[in-house]
Amino acid sequence: MADTPVTPTINIHWILYPVLLAILLGLGWLWHDTQVRDAAIIQTVAAAKVNQATVDKQADTTIQQADQNLQKQNADLQASLQKAKTTAQQIALINQNAGTHLQVQEPTANDQAINPSQQPEVLVTPADVQVIAKQTVDFQEAENQVAADQLVIKSQDLQLTARDTTIADQNKEITILKGGSHWKRFWAATKHVAIGVAIGVAVDEAVRKK
Repeated sequence: MADTPVTPTINIHWILYPVLLAILLGLGWLWHDTQVRDAAIIQTVAAAKVNQATVDKQADTTIQQADQNLQKQNADLQASLQKAKTTAQQIALINQNAGTHLQVQEPTANDQAINPSQQPEVLVTPADVQVIAKQTVDFQEAENQVAADQLVIKSQDLQLTARDTTIADQNKEITILKGGSHWKRFWAATKHVAIGVAIGVAVDEAVRKK
């Protein structure tokens, strides 16, 4: 009598235990992943808020200091203009603020007799000097205003950038929280994994039956 070939049986535990272990590891990873995501977005939003508060404080200080400096600079200019009573003092004020090198020079009768062709074509009277001094101060005040405005605009741009970052991070947090609590999002992720596993098993069975 011929021996009947014996087909070795596979112990179900050799398959079941690794599968259960893989499922438990997968669930643990999903739980940890949702925790990490929650902690990361919370930390990101908190850091954005701290940065926004810091930028706002620095910007407010810069704007306040720029305004104080502007007022002091213009007050000093007006005080210098008030002190410039003589033509020489007014010309000195013009030279200081406009970067010019004007000089007071009174023509003499001897100069006119010797070389009349070198006489200036444009004569500036003391009244003209006074007007020019006032215009020079006004121009310098305008430049001070422009410099202060540039500081203000730069500070406000930094504030807007910091606020945009905070809003963007908060929107990300809201998007995540719309998924529900930690448990709800964990089970939702688990469901997606289970569906993927079920599809994989179904495909495998279909391939085996062919």
